[in-house]
Amino acid sequence: MVDGLNSVEDGGLFPRLQHRYGLRADPLDMDTPFFPDASRQHALETLRHLCGFGDMALVLTGAVGSGKTRLLGELIRSEAARLDFHRLPTAALTSPQALARDLRSVARSAIAPDDGPREAVFKFFRWTQAKVRKGQRMVLLIDDADKVPPEVSRLILSGFLSSERAMAAVPVFSGTEALLPLLDVDEDTLSVHHLHLRPLGKSDIYAYLEPRIQRAGGPVPELLSNSKLERLHTLSQGSFGRLKRITPGVWLDMVAEKPGSRKRTALSWRQFAWPALALIILAGSWWLVSLQYDYSVADQSVPKTKPEPVRKSVTVGPDAESAPEPEPEKEAVEPAPLPAADKPEPTISTEPPPVVSESSASARAEPLSGEARASEPEAPETTDGPADSVPVETADAVTDNGGVTEPASVPEQDRIKPESEPEPAEPAFTPALPARFVDLDRLRDRKGWTVQLIAGHLESTALNLIRQYPDLDGLAYTRSKLNDKPWFMVVYGDFVSSGAAHEAVQSLPEALRKQSPWVRRSADL
Repeated sequence: MVDGLNSVEDGGLFPRLQHRYGLRADPLDMDTPFFPDASRQHALETLRHLCGFGDMALVLTGAVGSGKTRLLGELIRSEAARLDFHRLPTAALTSPQALARDLRSVARSAIAPDDGPREAVFKFFRWTQAKVRKGQRMVLLIDDADKVPPEVSRLILSGFLSSERAMAAVPVFSGTEALLPLLDVDEDTLSVHHLHLRPLGKSDIYAYLEPRIQRAGGPVPELLSNSKLERLHTLSQGSFGRLKRITPGVWLDMVAEKPGSRKRTALSWRQFAWPALALIILAGSWWLVSLQYDYSVADQSVPKTKPEPVRKSVTVGPDAESAPEPEPEKEAVEPAPLPAADKPEPTISTEPPPVVSESSASARAEPLSGEARASEPEAPETTDGPADSVPVETADAVTDNGGVTEPASVPEQDRIKPESEPEPAEPAFTPALPARFVDLDRLRDRKGWTVQLIAGHLESTALNLIRQYPDLDGLAYTRSKLNDKPWFMVVYGDFVSSGAAHEAVQSLPEALRKQSPWVRRSADL
């Protein structure tokens, strides 16, 4: 806040707050305690762990005033004993040459004066690899990195990726959401870990101000009432910076409500009459259209069947007059095919059929022997009507291949379709050091406590630590997944309680104890 607003001589805001609420100190000017809610504590623990044991560059993003600088300050305060922090000021990173000069002042003899900017940056990261073997890892802090020229930030990232990432200095970039496109990386890469600070909600603002008001001796129920808390959340937009600027005005009732906010609360039912009428008309028209659609669909779904033709037959013979009239047939019986030699040419005549006499019928039957009569097919029945009522398909059934009809084609939907090839399965993981590898399910089945020493997306990160301490019994590594990516963890021991695990930590080498090992349950790996 501006000093002039808080000065006692001109009647600043804090003296007014002190006089009205009896505050002993300014609650908005307190850096402690650290605010852990809204994922701030999770982000801090992730930075602490990956700065000491990770193999990825870190990108911290959030809106202006979301607390990124405060979070980096808490990281330095808590990890200054085991990590070597070097802050690269934004004002000095105007060009690659300026970056090379700043890194040359840190590495000194490791970078020659005539080295170019790119060579100087790459030599700096190789120099930090040798420094970590002495028990202290370096961390480069670039706050407000979205204001740095993109070529400078990409040069720092390229130098880190070209080195041994598990041992080189860890770059930590901080800025707004526009920082990731400037670095030319996406969130799916294995070389960058992205942390985002979300805006504060109403409950977060209450959790941030409540302990500070108590320390200042102010009335919490009055200063954080529902109406004041609602206005604080609306005006601050979830930002720490805006919250500190507008809170004194809200507490002193100096911030007016938005114009028209009270008028909107006195709405009359008449204002909704025309919209309601329009909705009713729209619903009625929709109902009529849907009803007509249902009727049309119902009419189309009823199959329209054609009347089956009634076919009459004429019996030729002496008892033709006394024979009863046959019933109409529903399906025409196709006659058996004639031999190839006697097969008549199918013709369709439009003239009425000739009258067949009894003598001519018997004359035709006499030349046939008994064997021929047995194999002779029955003559097709004639109809009373004209010849054009005979179905054409009867004539088409006789083909030129000796009376054999072609088989019906198989429908396309009944054909056997070839099965699609199965997708290739993910290749099985083969550990590079099987003697020290333990499956994750076996570790979780222990249901005890263990000590996590390091974690990263690359297997070489875990192998480097194990090879540094070959005589340390109980040192093993496993493979998990984090955001659908491989995640390797080095663990130490299997203990029955948390106390036993903390006692075992004291027996570890000093370099490992300085890196704050994580005592956790095996089932939570």
